[in-house]
Amino acid sequence: MLAMEQIQYIKHLRQKEGKSIQAIAHLLGLNWRTAKRYADCEDFNALLPARRQRARPIMEAVEPIVECWLRDDQKLPRKQRHTAKRVYDRLVSEHGFQGAERTVRECVAKMRTRLGHEREVFVQLAHPPAHAQVDFGAFQAFQKGRLITLQSLVLSFPYSNAGFAQVFPGENTECLLEGLKWLFEHLGGVPVKIRFDNLAAAVVDVLTGAERTLTARFARFRLHYGFECEFCTVGRGNEKGHVENKVGYSRRNWFVPVPTIEDVGSFNEHLLQVAHEDLQRTHYAKSERIETLFVQEQGELLSLPRFAFEVVRHESATVDKYGRIKFDGHHYHGIPASPGERVLVQASWNVVKVLTKEQQTLAQFPRTYPHKQEAVNWQELFKLLSRKPRALKHSVHFEWLPETIKRYLDTDDSQLLKQRLQLLSQLAKRHDLSTLAKAITQAGETGVPDEGAIRHALYALTSPERLIPLLEAYTPPCLQGYAPDLSQYDQLKSVPISVGR
Repeated sequence: MLAMEQIQYIKHLRQKEGKSIQAIAHLLGLNWRTAKRYADCEDFNALLPARRQRARPIMEAVEPIVECWLRDDQKLPRKQRHTAKRVYDRLVSEHGFQGAERTVRECVAKMRTRLGHEREVFVQLAHPPAHAQVDFGAFQAFQKGRLITLQSLVLSFPYSNAGFAQVFPGENTECLLEGLKWLFEHLGGVPVKIRFDNLAAAVVDVLTGAERTLTARFARFRLHYGFECEFCTVGRGNEKGHVENKVGYSRRNWFVPVPTIEDVGSFNEHLLQVAHEDLQRTHYAKSERIETLFVQEQGELLSLPRFAFEVVRHESATVDKYGRIKFDGHHYHGIPASPGERVLVQASWNVVKVLTKEQQTLAQFPRTYPHKQEAVNWQELFKLLSRKPRALKHSVHFEWLPETIKRYLDTDDSQLLKQRLQLLSQLAKRHDLSTLAKAITQAGETGVPDEGAIRHALYALTSPERLIPLLEAYTPPCLQGYAPDLSQYDQLKSVPISVGR
């Protein structure tokens, strides 16, 4: 390409001096075709530079192999698919490839795009006020010396970015409806529309399109509170992306470190308080406080009904020959009814009642849930902490200990703390934490709970004194097993004894 000054001079010779193309070519020593192209050109807009296609003889030879591998990957789990590095390594080891790794990476990226591996693009939706989303999320908590998996029910409001959570032992219909009921009552209103996943607690069957067959209790609950519901397309969790993000946010911020939950009701009150404190944050896009936006939403919530919804489930059961019934896969023992008798079971999220046909209560039990749990080896843990006693109060396990054991370990003397941790490690081999706590409490009633007093208290707790019955045939039945009250002998000390002269 000629310089701009040369092109300008060609235009001058042609337009101002009227020279012919042949004369311009002869004068400037150019080919006549070059002189003509610039002399008669009328469009000098800059052209986009054409990208040169580099020849890739080495890569072109193995491209069919790479494409075959990537097509096969589409049938495999995502974590077992080829990375670009793995493709390069296989080409080198199996096919003697001599090209660069960068060349392979570029080829894999282009081929994945062509095969439909590109990232899916989502449209950012506008969410009106008082519209909510609901989902369950699993998390771990400490309860009665074990790590168990619980569920948090999260209700989120995409318009304001507000979110609230309640904890339950499962994600059945009773937990779902009871959690929504608590949140509605706490917020003082009901969302206009709620988006759900196709969870079994609400949906019996997924029909074509947006149609769903709802469980009878969920359908009744929805009518009672008057909200509209919509459900995600199967396999499209992104359609309720806000609540999924809120589930992750709550897990990272409200359940870290691992909480100790002995009473679900008290912990749920704590969760509501934490959620309201979280409203003081600034909205990620609207540059306003979440609380300000949520107050606007609260004004558009539906009114609560006059009567609260009773979240219970009724089923019939038969008492077996062991005096028990089976409900939800679990046995409940000690039913005061005849074998073969039909009874009515009334279950809420946390209580199972057994009723007669006349609805008289026969028995009541805490509801059993199949928790996934993980035992803590306290013997090894106390042994480990005894090597580094200063790390005790910074350990997440310290918060899981009963208060009695915490007070027992609350000392600034590192040597004494080490000795007590070693003692607990020895005792935890045969006794659980609750028994150790009782023993320390009893030993402390007479003073400082030293090792001897704790061991004696443990022996008394685990080996109670048993009365040996008298075996003599001549002992009256009223005296067999009799335990005298020895305190009466102490009263004799206060009686004056007269001595005769």
